[in-house]
Amino acid sequence: MDNQPCPCGRGVFRAMSLMDDFSGDLNCTACNRYTPTNVNEDGSRYVYVPPPEPNDVLSKAELSVLNHLVSAYNEFADLPDHRADDATEFAQHIHVLQRHVMARLARRMHPDLFGT
Repeated sequence: MDNQPCPCGRGVFRAMSLMDDFSGDLNCTACNRYTPTNVNEDGSRYVYVPPPEPNDVLSKAELSVLNHLVSAYNEFADLPDHRADDATEFAQHIHVLQRHVMARLARRMHPDLFGT
């Protein structure tokens, strides 16, 4: 039951409780997606993992942008002769850009909260 892959592709489902007699629900280790456990007729438990909704994932283009941002940081960090704070400041700006990309996903998932 534990360790089933989550549709987010980054994590697995784990028990929300550390009790030995756990019979409850599971959360993804990466995205914290919640899923109830179900009971088979023989008493064994299983997790139904619904497929992700079309608006619940980053597009290939968005993933590409994020990967390019990581590459940009790595290349910048490898440049010679920079101040100690340069990499930290550059990373802060990369994080701002990453948040802009992730905001697109949030708007798709919750248009009522973030508008279009």
